[in-house]
Amino acid sequence: MRKAVGLIETKNVTKGILLADRMLKQSPIEILKAISLCPGKYMVILAGDLAAVYSAVQIGKEEFNNNILDSCVLGNIDQQVIKALSGHIRDDLCKDALGIIETYTVAAAILSADTAVKTAVVDLVKIKVAQGLAGKCYTILTGDVTAVETSIKRGISTIKSENLVDWAVIPSPDIGVWNSIILDER
Repeated sequence: MRKAVGLIETKNVTKGILLADRMLKQSPIEILKAISLCPGKYMVILAGDLAAVYSAVQIGKEEFNNNILDSCVLGNIDQQVIKALSGHIRDDLCKDALGIIETYTVAAAILSADTAVKTAVVDLVKIKVAQGLAGKCYTILTGDVTAVETSIKRGISTIKSENLVDWAVIPSPDIGVWNSIILDER
């Protein structure tokens, strides 16, 4: 079985912690990360085989339905997404075009980023997750203009419209924009 990743984001911390406990007791999964997010939300990222992760997310959605903001299960998450979530930023990226997807939930950010990098030859620069952003997230990727446009459009097509804040593609962004993106993480 392949390792899968699941994510559930709740409206409050208390329900998020209860949810994490319930999922761990019901499914053979491991918690990769469980943290509070702005503004008082809670995120649980879990891993395990696909069936166990899917089962755990379903348990959470059924038992905590009124408190769930968003969720996703990714059976074969792209390694670029894992690196971006860990804060790894490469300085040697193609800087032909810049693509941005801004979302209201972490699950939407991760799902759209994973889909985007699997759609065309692009590099994922970063995923900024709900800390200091009033709970919002954004994804930045780069590559040639056509690949970035295709990836962004496909990425946003996989998420619920109510979870999309905005998106943009910037051909030939100014070096000052690139420097601000890189410096934001350091």
